[in-house]
Amino acid sequence: MFTAVRRALTVICSAQKSGNGGRILNLTTALVCGIIRNKDCHLSHIADEMPGNALPASNEKRLHRLMNNKKFDLETYFLPFAQALLSCLSRETLVLAIDGSTVGRGCMALVVSVVYKQRALPTAWLVVKGKKGHLPEAEHIKILQQVHPLIPKGAKVVLVGDGELDGINLQAVIKNWKWHYACRTASNITLYWEDGHFVFQDMGNHTSPGEIFNAPGCKFTQKKYGPVLALCWWRKVHVGLAAQAPRRRRPVTSTWGGPLAVPSTWPSAIRPIGTSCLLLLLLTFCSTFRSIIGGTIWASY
Repeated sequence: MFTAVRRALTVICSAQKSGNGGRILNLTTALVCGIIRNKDCHLSHIADEMPGNALPASNEKRLHRLMNNKKFDLETYFLPFAQALLSCLSRETLVLAIDGSTVGRGCMALVVSVVYKQRALPTAWLVVKGKKGHLPEAEHIKILQQVHPLIPKGAKVVLVGDGELDGINLQAVIKNWKWHYACRTASNITLYWEDGHFVFQDMGNHTSPGEIFNAPGCKFTQKKYGPVLALCWWRKVHVGLAAQAPRRRRPVTSTWGGPLAVPSTWPSAIRPIGTSCLLLLLLTFCSTFRSIIGGTIWASY
């Protein structure tokens, strides 16, 4: 496994193959092997499954030093894997899910994941100080601006998210990229349609359980952004959606977790703060490596 993982890392990663760069690459390879074997991203658990004769305690110290090494940076060791993953998956429509979750130490993480075979594979994230709740619209725009350069030119993209994705500035950015999107929104949002105006709750009054009421060409909020497609779906409760794409909803799971609803939540095993959040993209690499090695992903390189 070590040889296969290192070969894959070498193909995509621009790091030096000898000297300090080679040592970082070897330890990164061992880190990936440990995650694959243990299906966990806690350093102490990874250390138990790393290849070699070193004691787990020694392996854990080596991993801590790796996390704090300034040369172990995002641009060299992580973004190339995210770009390779998105490039290969872009042969079909890319479904991106965005969501924010509390991650401990008074922080929140905003994560953009790509949905692959009902798995949410994290591709970009922001960790900011803040309590549980919706993050500002500017933070959502910031993280999507990180993701946008990784998307292959001409790829079809659908972005799904919860109520915090419904800001009109964010929708304008997504529309400018020619992405499709679907987001949940509040029941008291004002919609303008033809010669009248109403709120999503009014649409709910005209639906029965299991039905969908749709209003194409609506203007959204009192600022009259649009046009958008407004949908009210009565599932267990009324769900209001603003979209510029066909309705699409599938159950997905976190990378190692059980069933989740779109958008997926942060994997419960991950608590990224500071440099330790860099483990997240390696987790993506490991999940992809386990699922696709010998197939689509590595056949492209």
